[in-house]
Amino acid sequence: MARLMILGGGSSQIPAIRRAKERGFTVILADVNPNAPGRSLAQEFVPVSTFDPQGITEAAARLGVQALFTLGSDQPVYTAAFAAAQLELPNPLTPEQAHTVTNKAPMKELFQAHHIPTADFRILSSSSDLPELESLALPWVLKPVDSQGQRGIYLIRDPAELKSLIPQSLAYSRDGRLVLESYYPSQEVTFSGWAGPNSHNPSDTRLWTISDRITFDPEKWPQVGLGVCLAHRYPSQFAQGWEEEILALAHRIVGAFELENTPLYFQFLLGRQGVRVNEIACRLGGAYEDQWIPLVRGIDILEHTLDWYAGALGLPTGQKSTKDPRTTASHCLVPLLFTKPGRVVTYRGDEKIRSLSGVQCAQFLLPPGTDIGPMKNSTQRIGYAILSGTTPREVNELAHRTFDTLRVENSAGENLLYDTRVESLFPDGVQ
Repeated sequence: MARLMILGGGSSQIPAIRRAKERGFTVILADVNPNAPGRSLAQEFVPVSTFDPQGITEAAARLGVQALFTLGSDQPVYTAAFAAAQLELPNPLTPEQAHTVTNKAPMKELFQAHHIPTADFRILSSSSDLPELESLALPWVLKPVDSQGQRGIYLIRDPAELKSLIPQSLAYSRDGRLVLESYYPSQEVTFSGWAGPNSHNPSDTRLWTISDRITFDPEKWPQVGLGVCLAHRYPSQFAQGWEEEILALAHRIVGAFELENTPLYFQFLLGRQGVRVNEIACRLGGAYEDQWIPLVRGIDILEHTLDWYAGALGLPTGQKSTKDPRTTASHCLVPLLFTKPGRVVTYRGDEKIRSLSGVQCAQFLLPPGTDIGPMKNSTQRIGYAILSGTTPREVNELAHRTFDTLRVENSAGENLLYDTRVESLFPDGVQ
């Protein structure tokens, strides 16, 4: 059997571990966490960080790995490409391409070189070596070039804040650089799709979905880090009337980055000055797209991706149709669950929610006894649900039931769960 190393064993990777085993792969899981949830599902396990390209390369060589795969997480995309190149294994990205789609400095520079609209920016390396900033419109957003999960991101309204925040943001950058860009008031959407075998043929870029990436409003939720996603919603309400422009821009990005045979996960900002690209990734998304896209589009995107690896290894492909018979819905909402600070003592209501028609999943991710600190980034997600239906009203009703029923209780019996239903409901359904 072909030996496939999957980088990461968290909730986003578990379906891939299961599916790869079903396909006949021997799955070797790499994760620095010895208690990674996916460990019990894999045939073999190596306690190596997915952020350690050399360590992963050495482990893959020692274990006779024939391909490396990741999903739901940005930085391991580069690790997989690096190890594959070192070991002469198949991968849709070269290390150079993988660096460009996982590091915001070359990514933004390539956007600029190809006239792809993005926020005006500067690259910083320290607080003592600042470029000219007077022409960079306030407010600013400060980001590490190579972090993920909204770690180390700050909204800056007063230039005097910048020097004190640079060290805090740099703490999340292995590269030692930051992006400082003008904040663009906007609504955010995510393009999920596939780059075919010819990066310069627009018809080879396939659209799977455009969904709303609903984030915490910094005015309403000042305690929450900037850009933290609270839900994905399909079909997009924000992108209505923008679809053709978004698809055309996706084609341009694929051509500029010369992407072929890879998943696409692009984030676009829609505002008064039009469509701008926030950032891009070449992986399946981290908001459980491999679970909900088959429900609304009939496309098994995980099977489609594993098919590429099977084909590259000379194994049979198309064993299972990438058209998924589970298509039962036209609308879907994926609430991502977060809590107030406190110690989680018990969870309640998830089994009841899972029993409802239209609920594909309702799951808590962290064990009881977990101490939740002040919310800063997406790594503090405590759970998620996948709600689907044939109308906005059906999905909104499920959202109400979900937030009315789920409880994350502390020792005093208080519910710590943030109620974000108002932000995520379909606007033309039940309010």
